[in-house]
Amino acid sequence: MGEGYLFRKRFEEAQAVLHAQNDWCDAAQHIRLLNEARHESADKNTVVTDISLNARFPDDLRNEALVALLRGDVKLNVHCYETHDIEAMVRHSLEFNFTIAAFHHALDAYRIPAILRRAHGDVTIATFADNWGYKKEAFQGSPFGPKILIDAGINVALKSDHPVLNSVGLHAGLECTILLSPTFIRAAKSAYYGLTPQQAFSTVSSVPARTMGLGHRIGTLAPGYDADVVIWDRNPLDLGAYPLQVFIDGVPQLEEKEIVAVPEKKMNEKTTVKVLREPEGEEEGSFVLRNVGKVFMKKGESVVAEERSKGEMVIRVEGGKVICIGDESCAGGAKGAAYDVQGGYVLPGLVAVGSSLGLVEIIAEPSTTDGFVLASASTDPRDLVRAVDGLKFGTRHLEEAYKAGVLIAVTAPLSESVVAGESVAFKTGSESILDDRTLISSQAALHLQFGDLHKNHITPTISSQLAFLRRLLQDRTNSTSPDDTYAAAARGDIPVVISANNADEIASLIRLKRELEGRPDIVILGGAEAHLVAPHLAAARIPVILSPALCTPSTYATQRCLPGLPLSNFTAIHVLHQAGVLVGLGVSDDGIARNLAWDAGLAYQSSQGLISESDAVAFVTYNLEKIFNLKKAQGFESLSVGADADFVVYSGSPFEMSSRVLMVNGGGKGVRILA
Repeated sequence: MGEGYLFRKRFEEAQAVLHAQNDWCDAAQHIRLLNEARHESADKNTVVTDISLNARFPDDLRNEALVALLRGDVKLNVHCYETHDIEAMVRHSLEFNFTIAAFHHALDAYRIPAILRRAHGDVTIATFADNWGYKKEAFQGSPFGPKILIDAGINVALKSDHPVLNSVGLHAGLECTILLSPTFIRAAKSAYYGLTPQQAFSTVSSVPARTMGLGHRIGTLAPGYDADVVIWDRNPLDLGAYPLQVFIDGVPQLEEKEIVAVPEKKMNEKTTVKVLREPEGEEEGSFVLRNVGKVFMKKGESVVAEERSKGEMVIRVEGGKVICIGDESCAGGAKGAAYDVQGGYVLPGLVAVGSSLGLVEIIAEPSTTDGFVLASASTDPRDLVRAVDGLKFGTRHLEEAYKAGVLIAVTAPLSESVVAGESVAFKTGSESILDDRTLISSQAALHLQFGDLHKNHITPTISSQLAFLRRLLQDRTNSTSPDDTYAAAARGDIPVVISANNADEIASLIRLKRELEGRPDIVILGGAEAHLVAPHLAAARIPVILSPALCTPSTYATQRCLPGLPLSNFTAIHVLHQAGVLVGLGVSDDGIARNLAWDAGLAYQSSQGLISESDAVAFVTYNLEKIFNLKKAQGFESLSVGADADFVVYSGSPFEMSSRVLMVNGGGKGVRILA
């Protein structure tokens, strides 16, 4: 009510100025006409003195923009999220007779299309494709929102809020020209959630152009429009698509490069596959997957793809374990139901590392989080915070990740200190920490933090941070204490995951491992500039978990990151993988953990043949399990005969945005059919 009052008060003030200006103009017009009439009626010898308007034109700098809005001379863009705020602004627009060009963010708008239609003109919702959950106002957001709005006749434009979300290229001096690749990923996401390709394309082209009042010049490829043209290497809504050339006013912006063939796309991808269940008795944890098209499974120290060539591929599960992967003979004597996945792809459960899943539901609402560990100078292992002690289950973030096949999360405490604490590896679908097999490892790794973001009153410099890290590990190198986490980390019994992005800081960590004779099992988390020291990381056997998977040079420490084509030939994951570094992909935002398969797909599709499908699967599954020694910790192992049956089934290749998750199994639950 108070906010509504303040808005109405200001609009009323502006309206009063508007009326005063109109009255002044009316008076001036009346006087002009009166003077003209007096001149016309007077004889030639009569001197006519003009009547003048003594009052000055009423103006008010404070309300100048609002008066222009009421006159229709400027466009109004409103930033708000929730239904009541949107409805109130629509009501104000009707009361004071102004037009709203767009509501920005507006993640609740899909709930009230009828209210939006009350507003004057064509209101546009400038929103996110799938960014959600970071504050209370964004918690109700749905990736199906754009489709609901468009189906209701509401204009939708997709935005990035760069650099909040990655829109690579704004930094490159090409203004908005190279923004296109990540922007079209957002359009492709909305196509995945129900928009037609043409609708998805319009959300990043014609609709925003019209909303800005520039629809007569840009946003459309047609005669008479500005010659702003993009030539793509493939369908721009496909993963890995990038501009081969960008023309602005007909002038090419990019250097000509050799065109590299894109990975062959299977043209028979099915988007409407349904899992067909064939009941054959009920036995918990036992079933058969039939008609499997391809399975990515662990063999030895790598992930391999087994593809159906002749006959039928079958996966048999008994008691929650994979018993057999092979031909029809695998199904012999099987217990439980059979599921026909109609040529679907089967992957190990994906692993989310670097997120706060399980500890945070809404990061901007402290009551929904575990809280932040304050900076401390303590080196006493008894003061270490353990993430396992703060886990909460059944949250929406965990549910969304689980439905996307993210069955395992490795989560560290939230911390402002150099020492974050001990991470926990757990199954995302579990209902309680007391459930059997919820925890894969209650002590997955020791997590430390290094760099500008972690300067505080205890370690105010980069050098003091490194001195603190050295002391933590060096003083315990020869300790055999079983209860000392720092000693276990110094001995290499558990990984030491250190968050770092700057290349020089990562180099200092490589040097630290050499000083400690290679004993700590150091892992880099973040790694935006890790590609610059890739050979040294490989030589030191230091794995890297890139988080986010595709970087943005948003800070001084990440300014040299590789954004990918067309600005750089490769990204960090391509360089690191080629150098022989063990690489994984992390999750930097809990809300987009469900996109982890697409992150791996982007690495594969943009690799120009350097990365195989199996490699990409390993980036988000086996490599992460290996980095955290999960098999050693709890006997957990990626999808293979004899391992836990934790897997996700896609309708086709998980690296094509036309594929859908059909079912998941494991991750703390049994079979869950999603299509």
